Amino acid sequence: MAMSRAGRKRLILVLAVLFLGVAGVGAYALKQAQTQRNMARWLEDGTAAYERGDYPEALGLLSKYVSRDKTNAEVLLNFADIRLHVPLDDGRHLHQARGIIQQALSVDPDSLRGRTMLMEVFSLSGLSTEARDAAERVLQLDPTNLNAHKTRLSVFIAMDRQDEIIAAATRMADAFPDNLEVQHHAFKTLSAAQADEKILVDFLDSCESRFAGRLGMALMRAEYLFAKGLRVLPDTPEADALEAQFYTSIRLAMELPAETSQEAIDLIVFLDIFPSTDAEHTLERFMRDPELAESLSSFAAERAWSRGQFEDAGTLVLTHIPDLTEAPAEALGWVALSGLPEADNARELLRTRAAPDAEAWLALAEAHALLAAGDSAAAARAIPNALPRSSTLETLAQYLRGKVQMENGELARASQTWGELLDASPSWSLARRALAEAYLDLGHPLDARKLLSTDRYASSGVLPIRIEVAIDEAGLTRPPPATRDSYQSITLTLDTLPESPTILCLAARAALATGRVREAGEFVDQLLSQQPLEPSQDIAILATRLAKLDSGRAAALRAAVATGITDPATTLMLAGADANAGEPEQGLARLQAGLAQASDADKLDWELLLAYYRDRIGDPEAAARLLELSALHPDNRFVQLTVLKSNSVWNTPASLGPVIQRFRNITGDRGLQWRLYNNKLELALIDRDSDKAVERANSIMF
Repeated sequence: MAMSRAGRKRLILVLAVLFLGVAGVGAYALKQAQTQRNMARWLEDGTAAYERGDYPEALGLLSKYVSRDKTNAEVLLNFADIRLHVPLDDGRHLHQARGIIQQALSVDPDSLRGRTMLMEVFSLSGLSTEARDAAERVLQLDPTNLNAHKTRLSVFIAMDRQDEIIAAATRMADAFPDNLEVQHHAFKTLSAAQADEKILVDFLDSCESRFAGRLGMALMRAEYLFAKGLRVLPDTPEADALEAQFYTSIRLAMELPAETSQEAIDLIVFLDIFPSTDAEHTLERFMRDPELAESLSSFAAERAWSRGQFEDAGTLVLTHIPDLTEAPAEALGWVALSGLPEADNARELLRTRAAPDAEAWLALAEAHALLAAGDSAAAARAIPNALPRSSTLETLAQYLRGKVQMENGELARASQTWGELLDASPSWSLARRALAEAYLDLGHPLDARKLLSTDRYASSGVLPIRIEVAIDEAGLTRPPPATRDSYQSITLTLDTLPESPTILCLAARAALATGRVREAGEFVDQLLSQQPLEPSQDIAILATRLAKLDSGRAAALRAAVATGITDPATTLMLAGADANAGEPEQGLARLQAGLAQASDADKLDWELLLAYYRDRIGDPEAAARLLELSALHPDNRFVQLTVLKSNSVWNTPASLGPVIQRFRNITGDRGLQWRLYNNKLELALIDRDSDKAVERANSIMF
C-alpha cells in the first residue's frame, strides 16, 4: 500500500531524528575517548615532570588531570606536593595544597603520605594545634615517624608546656632506641626544658650502654657537664671536678671520628661557643674525610657566610666540589654569593636549572649583588616573597630584607627583621652585627654594646669602637663590670689597628667625648698629616664636634676635604659641618660641585639634597623646589621622606598634606613611623591632622 505524503514526511522526520541521535552518541563517544587520551597523556607527562623535579611544568599538566578526576589519592598528593614546590607570593599555595590533601584523604583516609603532608602544611601555615593533632594521627599509623615526633615537640616548645615537652621528648627517644642523633636531640630538649637531674642522668646512662665510643655520646656527656657546671658555685671542689670531667669528655669527642655529618655538625656548633680555634681545627679534620666533605660543605659555607666571610664560603664549596655542574643548588648558591670569580659561572648554572630552589638561590644572589652596588630598590624586587621549604633560604632572605630596610632608613623594621632572624638562627653573627649597627643608628648604643658582647665574630673591627664612642658622646653609663671609657678602650687597641683616617677620627671623638681636648687635637694633627684625605662622614662628624672647642683644627679638617666629591649623603654631612661653623656658602659650593659632576643616575639625589640644604640654611625658594621634586617623583620613597624632613614643608600645613599622602601611598600605614637620621626624635607621620603633625615636628632638629 502506498504511503501517504504525510506518512512519508513523518518517516523522514523519524529517520532524521534517529540519525542525529546516533551521530550525537557517536560524537559524544569520540569526545569522551579523546578526553581519556588527553587525561592519560596529562597524567603520564605530568608525573614524569614531577619525578624529574620540573614542578612548574608538572603543575600545568596535572592541574588539567585532577580537575577532571579527583578519585586517585596518589595523584592528588603528587599534585599537592607540586603546589607546595611552586609557591605564590601571598601564601595561597599553602591553602590550596591543604585543600588538595584533604580531598586525597577523603578518598584514602589512612594514607600515611597524605596524613604526613597535611601535618607539614599545617606547620608551614602556622596552625600549631592542627599540626599537633595531625602529627598524632600520623603516629597512630606510623609510631616511628620522626617528623611527626618533632612536630609535636616543636608545638609544645612554642607553647612552653614543660610537662608535655618532657613527655614528647621521651616518647620520641623511646621510638628510636638505636638512633644516636634522635637520642641527642631528645636529650638537648630535656635539658632545655629543665628536666629533673635524675631524668637526665638516667637518660645519659641508658645512651652510654648503647653508644659508648661514639662521638655523639661523648658530646652529650660534655654538654651535660657544661650545663651543670653553670649551675654550681664557681671556685668550689664540685665546680673543679665538673670542669675536669667536661674537658675529658669534649677532648674525647674532638678525637673520635664522626660516623655521620650530623654528628660532626653538632660538635662544631657546640665548639663555636668557646673563644678558641678548636672548632676550626675540628672542622678541617672532618672536611678531610671524603665521606663527609661533600655533605658538610654547605654547612661550612653557611657558617662562613653568616660571619661575613663571603669568599671563604665559596672556597669551601669549590675545594670539595670542584665540578660545579655536579653541585647541588645550595652549594651553587653559596658560590654565587661569594664574590669569587667563579660566582658568575655559579649563577649561570643556577639559571639552567628549572627548579624552585635553584631559582630562589639565584634571586637571592642577585639581590645580594644589587645591595653591594647600592641599588636597594632593585634588591627589594629581587628577593622572593615566597620561597621553597628551606630554613637556610628563609634565613638568608630575611637577612637581605633587613639590609634593604636598613638602606631605606627603615631602622625599626630592620631591627625587628634581624631580631626575629637571630631568635631562629642565633649563630648568624652577620645579622647580629647588622642589628647592632641598627641599634647604634637608632640611638641605642648600650643595646648595641650588649648585643655584640655575646658574639666574638660580630665584635671585631671598627663597630665596637663606634659604639663605645657613641656611649660617651651621649653621656650614658656603662653597666658593670665595665670600667673603661671609649678613649681608654681605643688607646689600648691603637697598636693593633692601622692608623687609618677612620680610626683617628674615632680616637679624636673619643677624646672629645671624655673631656680630653688636647689629646683630641693630637689625633686631628695625625689625621691632617695623612692628606690628601677622602671626604667621609667620620670627618664631617668630627669637624662638627670640634668646631666649638678648636675652631682652627675644625676649619683645617673641612678645608682638607673641600675639593673632594663623594656620595650625596656624605657631602650633605660635610656641608652641615660648614653651616654649623658659620660658613654655609662653602657647604653650598660642595653640593653644587657634586651636582655638576653627578651622573644621570645620581642627579636626582644631588638635586634633592641640595634643595634640602638650601632650605636648612634659610633659602626662601628651597621649599618650592622640594615640593616640585615631591610632585615629580610621587613613587620615590627617599624623595618623599627627605621633603618631609624639611623644616619649611613641615611648617606649611597646606603643603604637608599632599606629601604625607604620597608617602602613605608608598609605605602603607605600617611605614608611617620613622627615626630621623639624628636618632633623637621620632617622626610620627601617622597623625591625620596636619596641625598636630606640624606641632609634633616643630621640635625636630636637622
